[in-house]
Amino acid sequence: MSARYDTLLRLAALSRSTVEEDLCELERKLDDADRRLLFLAWRLLQGEAVEVNANTPERHAELRAFAEHVGATLEEAESGRVIFRPPVAQ
Repeated sequence: MSARYDTLLRLAALSRSTVEEDLCELERKLDDADRRLLFLAWRLLQGEAVEVNANTPERHAELRAFAEHVGATLEEAESGRVIFRPPVAQ
């Protein structure tokens, strides 16, 4: 799983300097779960907090594992939503 997360983080970092057509092609090749994690990684790299829906136990577990992998914090919100906060610079 961590290799998948590392790949998504590298893609997110690369997407910051990629042309829009390349990003559209990349999105077509990713499944929905990876596309959501890629977007999340990109936003975290921008230093932004992100609120997402974790309405199933499987989704919640995946989001928690991803947050731990990237060093982000995961804050429980109401009705199955969680807020990702970017890693703190050390």
